[in-house]
Formats: sequence, structure tokens, C-alpha cells
Amino acid sequence: MMLRAVATILIPLLLALPGYSPADVVEAPNLRLELAAAVDTVQPGSSFDVALKLTPGEGWHVYWKNPGDVGLPTTLDWQLPEGLQGGELEFPAPTRFVDGSFVSYGYDAPVLLLSTLTASGKLEPGGQLRAEARAAWTVCREDRCIPGKADLSLELPVMAMQAISNEAWSEQIDAARRSFPSAGEKDWSATAEVYDDFVQVSLRPPESLGASLSELQVYPLARGLVDDDVPARSRPGGAGLLVSLARQTDSEVPESTRLLFKWPSVDKQQPRNGQTAYDAVELDVELKTVSGRLSSLLASPAAAAASQGGPDTGLNEAPPVSDMTIMLALLLALAGGLMLNLMPCVFPVLSLKILSFVAMAGDEPAAVRRHGLVFGAGVVLSFQVLAGVMIMLKAGGQELGWGFQLQSPAFVAAMALLLFALALQLVGTFDIGYSLTASAGQLEGGTSGYKGSFLSGVLATVLATPCTAPFMGAALGFAVQRPPLEAMSVFTALGLGMASPYVLLSFSPALLRFLPRPGAWMETFKEAMAFPLFLAAAWLVWVFAGQVGNGGLIYLLAAFVLGGAAAWLRGHGQSRPRALAALGVAVLALLLALQGAAQPFSVSAGAGSLVGGEYAEGAIQWRAWRQEEVDRLRAEGKPVFIDFTADWCLSCKANEVIAFSSQRVVERFRELGVVAMKADWTRGDPLITRALGRYGRDGVPLYVLYDGRRDSEPQLLPQLLTPDIVLEALARIAA
Repeated sequence: MMLRAVATILIPLLLALPGYSPADVVEAPNLRLELAAAVDTVQPGSSFDVALKLTPGEGWHVYWKNPGDVGLPTTLDWQLPEGLQGGELEFPAPTRFVDGSFVSYGYDAPVLLLSTLTASGKLEPGGQLRAEARAAWTVCREDRCIPGKADLSLELPVMAMQAISNEAWSEQIDAARRSFPSAGEKDWSATAEVYDDFVQVSLRPPESLGASLSELQVYPLARGLVDDDVPARSRPGGAGLLVSLARQTDSEVPESTRLLFKWPSVDKQQPRNGQTAYDAVELDVELKTVSGRLSSLLASPAAAAASQGGPDTGLNEAPPVSDMTIMLALLLALAGGLMLNLMPCVFPVLSLKILSFVAMAGDEPAAVRRHGLVFGAGVVLSFQVLAGVMIMLKAGGQELGWGFQLQSPAFVAAMALLLFALALQLVGTFDIGYSLTASAGQLEGGTSGYKGSFLSGVLATVLATPCTAPFMGAALGFAVQRPPLEAMSVFTALGLGMASPYVLLSFSPALLRFLPRPGAWMETFKEAMAFPLFLAAAWLVWVFAGQVGNGGLIYLLAAFVLGGAAAWLRGHGQSRPRALAALGVAVLALLLALQGAAQPFSVSAGAGSLVGGEYAEGAIQWRAWRQEEVDRLRAEGKPVFIDFTADWCLSCKANEVIAFSSQRVVERFRELGVVAMKADWTRGDPLITRALGRYGRDGVPLYVLYDGRRDSEPQLLPQLLTPDIVLEALARIAA
């Protein structure tokens, strides 16, 4: 008893000595860790806070309990003696970081994470408590991350008197505790409706705050439901705020989720270091699933109000397809399919199809009609297969759209070799009956002729995918938002529109009479059609080089040499050994091309090569698209033009030559200070795919023009541009 009494007297005197601070410190790479308690002594039956202070190095950051797309949360695992119980690690509100295409949540400045320890009332005064803990963390910067672990400990004396505060740490810990998110359930209420594309939260704050929360930020405490890549948008609504959060594609919907809401403080004194003080609250939000897309519901009246200076819907950056009916979508798809026949993608194959009608001009009308129907069936069935693949992949969580197969280097390589082989066939290098091109010489009848008509329809559809005709964009944007049956019907209408001129021609003998009579000119025309195919193959080689770089390109060029050798072998004899040799060389060429497609990308040729800055002499200087950069520029009041494009999109390339190379357009961009951004979809990018969907589109090209006013609706330009169309759009923002 005497020793305990002496200890009770001496310990407070020792703790009062200058420089005493019960804290453990670890210096890790790019991170300093300190474990300290708010008290110097422990009273039996009391609770006290312990802080884990993390100080990242310059340019580095650590993570919140939901790290986002990358990183791992900081953890603290206690190993405590009997009589001492540890609480969960608590975090202050985080900061949102964007590193390239990744979004994460964490801290890039010193931060205190708190845990509450509770001492048993049965502890005997005069003893020592040793609290040990293992901390684990990941510290990252833009180009790399470093995980780490460390053991820390504290020793605190147990005293019967009231606990003595740790002067070096108690104020820091108390200030940190006051800045932590409040529970807020009594003063706040929140419910949410989960749509196919967004989660809309109805948030009712306390009356003292009203609906005036500015710059509201939202952080989900769990991953899976909310798409971290898209910042939250809020607007006044009901008795508070309506907050729109982008939903992850096909994510599961729990009964409730917990969200952290953060906003600049209006009560707290702002720090002198120029940083903003924030208030925050964590809320459990009950979820209700609602069928359909929120963007479609907000499309017309709300969008009109926003464009006239009304309240922001929270989705103004992503105007959807309007409330289009299925009948209107089908009509647009029919018109778009019809217009596809005028696109350069399909001209070589379709011109050969017309040539086949010339060859059949004197044949039995019933045979001509059958060939027309079989060709139409090949087109329509191909569109349905394409739609089915897209629907299944989207159901599996894939982000894709119109022309998605051309984002695959393997598909591009195979198509380039196929077009090269067809061109060699047309110029007479070899002859296998022209079954793929359905040329005139093999349409004299029989099953091979029908097979050729069907395959020419398939090939025409495949070649059409790099092009987007007028009317197609809105129809396809509608299709991907609808149930599978409606989506399939839109793609079927697209195929019917594309096939209709040829089916009509086959059913109209009177129209066939306007075609030239068969003759020797047909052979010359057939050979001439090889050169558009050679050109298309060369274009696909260029696309392939942009996808895989120079390392993979050499494989494809070697495959072309082997493909030419296979055609030469096949054309110089019909013997079985020679035919087998030609087939073997052709297979080797295909394998070599696929090997090239598997090579890692080595030379940047897409959006990564774009640079920021102003305008190059005589041309528009494009920046690489990033949504957060668009948001920043719009907040600064700058007009922004976004070009959603791809190297394999012929319509995109035509617009670049016709519209964006115009000196009048370049000068007008410069005069208005328009920031030009290019979203390159060549190799596929889920962020760009989601952005296309938010604008109600499913493929490229897409052209978006913002006028610089934050709450205004953007202009969506047509898919086929001229300088005058672009200048008219620029004139509207100038006004």
C-alpha cells in the first residue's frame, strides 16, 4: 500500500516534467506515423482517445476507409492487456484524388485517425498498461504505391485520480474529434431511389442549414453501388436537396447504404493556411429500386428549365436521349441504316452486290428476288448477332458501344487480312469462286451463289461498323437504355434499313433495266473495286498500329507478306498439295497477325499523345479529355468542345479533314477561347463509354460544345460535320 501511495504522488510530478510526451514514432518511406493518447494517465472505468497521426511526404497520400479505385485503407489492430478494450479506427472526411482514370479517397496532409480505449473499473491503481497495435497502410503518389506495416505501443500508468491530460496531444486530438463527421441521424433524413443509371438521394438537412449546402461532396463508405469516377451533383428539391450519384453498371442494390456528405463550413473559423474548413455528416440511407433511367425522366422539362437558367438537375453534363418512343427509335434506325449505304465503309462490297444484279439482269426474276432476300437476311441477322453480343457483354458488366469489336487489335488484324485477301481475289491473284464478295461470276445459281449473297451481307455489316450515319446515334443511344427485346428491335430496324435498297432492287425488274447490260466491262469494274479494298486494308493497318504500337505492327506486316504468298500459291495451281500449302501459309499469316495483336502497347498514338496548351499555328491544339478537367474549365467560365472519336471511325476522320481543318473554324475557336478536348475511344476506355452513355449515345462520333456557363445545357452537333455547322454552333455560344 505504501508503494502505491508513493507512486500516486510521484507519477504526476514526473509527467509534469518538460518534454514528457507518451508517444511512439515510426519513420516509414514517405510517411511518418505517431501513436499518442489524449491522456498521460488512465483512471479505472474511464475512456480516452488514442490518435494515429499520419504525415505523408510531399506529393504522397494515404487512404480513407473506402480507398476508391486504388490503394488500401489504413488499419490499426490492437493487442491490448486484460482490462483495456479498444474501439474501431475512426476517420475524418477525406479528399477526392484523381490519378489518370483512377479516383481515390484519402489524405495528402497530416491527419489524425482516432480510436477510443476503455479501461475496466476493476483495474488496480499504481500499475502500468501497455497498449500495442500494428498499423498497416498504403502510401501512394501518381506513379507508384508503397504498402507498409509497423508495430507501435504506448505505456500508461493507472491512477485512482482523474486522468491527467497529455498537454502535447490533447488539444490536437480534441480538435480532430470536433472535425469528424457527425452521426446526425436525429437532425438529418435521407432516402434514395436507385435507377438504372443514377442513385438519387433525397436529403433533408437541419433547418439551420436549409437547402443552402454549397459545393456538396458525397463519399460512399462501401464500394459497389456508386460510380466513383463521376462527382455528385445536387440541386434544391422537395424540403431539401436532390443529390444525383452515378450508379455502377448492373451493380447489386442493398437495402441501405452509408454515405458521407461534406461541405464547406459556414460556422467554423477558416484556417490561416488558405485551406477550407469543412463540416461533414454520415448517414444511413434506405434504398428503393426504381425501373428505368433517371436521365430519361429529367430529359425534357428539367433540361429546358436548366437551359433557361433554372435549377440544375445535376445531370447537365450528361443530357440523355430525350423521351423517345420505341416507334420513333425504329424510324430513326431505318433511316440510319439506309444512310449507311452512302458511307465509305461499305461501298466496295455493296458496289459488287449491284454488279451481281447486273449479271442477273437476264435471269429468272424469282432467282433474283431470292438472292436479294438472302443478302438482306445476311445483313439483318448480322445486326441481330451484333446486338446479342453487345447485350450479353453489357449484362456481364462490360463497357462498350457501337463499333466495339474494332477496339480489339485481334479483330482489326483479322479484318485487315480478310480485306487484303478479297482484294487479291478481285484482281485475279487466286480464285475460290468469289463466294465472299458475291461477285458476278459466281451468281449464276446454285447453293454457292446463295451462300455468297448471304456472306456479302455479313461482310457489308461488319464493314459498316466503323461508320455512324445520321439518325443512328440517337437510335442506338435509345437502344442501349432499353430492355433486350426493344434493343434487338432497334438493331433489326437498322439492318432492314441498310438491306432495303437491294431487296427493293431485286424485286423490281423495271429498275434492273436501268442498269448497264452485262459485258466485258464487268471484269474491269470488278478488278477496279479491289483498290478500295486495298485502301480499307491499309487504313486498318494504320488503326492497328495506333492500338499496339510499332512492336505489334511488324508482325502484321509480316502476316501480309505471308498472306500474299498464300494467295500466290493458291493461284498457281489447283492441285491438292498446293492448296494445302496455301492454306497452311494463310493460317500461319493469321497466327502471326494475332501474335502482333497480343504485343504490349509501345508507342503512344492516341489520347495519351495529346498535349495541353493553346493553339498550334494554323490548327486546333487538342487536349486529352478528362471529365474533371471539363468540370474545372466550366467552373472557370471557359467554353469547351469535346470530340469523342476513334482511329477506326471513318466518319470521325472525314469530319477532321472537312470541318476541323478549316481555317475559318480554327480562327473562330481561337477568337472565342474554346478549349478543344479529344476523347480517344480507339482502344476502348470505360470512362469514355460511360460519358457517351450520359450524353445518350452509344458510339462515336459525338461532338459536345459547352458555352462556358456552368448551368447551361451543351450543344450536341450532328455526326457528319461541315465548317458551316461548326461555325453556327460557335455563333450560338458567342451570342
